[in-house]
Amino acid sequence: MFLIQIRITGVQLNFFTMVESCQDDFLAHYKFITGKLKKKFLRKPNVAESSEQFANLANRCKDDELPQYAGLCWMAVAKCEGSLENRTEEAAALINASNQFLVAEEKLLTCHCVSPNLEHLQAAVSCMNHARLKWTKDLPLMTGLTIHTGKTLEQFGLTSEASLYYSRAADLQSEYPNQKLESLFLLATARINSGDYDGALITYNEIASIASHFVPFGTNLDTLVRCEVTRILLLLIMKPAPHRHAPTMLEKYTWIGDSSKSQVPWMSEELFFFLQSLVMSCQSLDFEALLETEKELWPLLSAEQKQLLRILVQSTARI
Repeated sequence: MFLIQIRITGVQLNFFTMVESCQDDFLAHYKFITGKLKKKFLRKPNVAESSEQFANLANRCKDDELPQYAGLCWMAVAKCEGSLENRTEEAAALINASNQFLVAEEKLLTCHCVSPNLEHLQAAVSCMNHARLKWTKDLPLMTGLTIHTGKTLEQFGLTSEASLYYSRAADLQSEYPNQKLESLFLLATARINSGDYDGALITYNEIASIASHFVPFGTNLDTLVRCEVTRILLLLIMKPAPHRHAPTMLEKYTWIGDSSKSQVPWMSEELFFFLQSLVMSCQSLDFEALLETEKELWPLLSAEQKQLLRILVQSTARI
């Protein structure tokens, strides 16, 4: 928060900042509330009242654009609610703290002065993890917060770390296949973005295995096609040894004739033909044919698949 005084008739501009005074004011109020929580002779502290006061101070800090202090206040609220055994309120306060720490980290990003250790981000993730532990009996909330943590880490470019949370979310959803697919797709994308193509292939194999138990229709049909195309692209990028994927998925795209198409009956003939051309041009190292296939295949691909196709073309060009 800044108080700016401008003299229009002169060149001189006088700027008076109030940030330091806001910080001093915060510390004074924080210490005052904390002092009320200390046990006194024959008198128990009013924890509920202190919790409310910390929440009010947090909102003031938020209004004064001091999100890191607001986060500290919400952590104090969580501690108060925890001592009162109000687990839901404790978790909610931790989420509020996490959100404020994220705002603080984003402000640093905007100013291009991010700390090397991303302290505010670490505080935010820590709060999310503690909140998740408070919801162990509420699977949807716990899973949702686990996924949210992963997305937060991805937002700051920490895709490898995000993968751990998506994997954890998928494990929590092991008894709910349709919901698990969402977490697995997030996991696969995070692994692709971090360059872990082998891990991404394993994840897409698991997705395909789950989807194969349902009728290939509607959304499930889209899932099967997405898995098939993405796995082919990953295999071509990785150029795996034959023994690693035996019988390899690529074999059905190297035979000319109707018998090959029958192995993937739920795929359109057009898409199958382009994938066949892609596989054969890569195996024969025919770069001109690969470029032509890329042009034809491009409109049929998702953004992620286009990213993989570009990587494949660039890696082939270097051979």
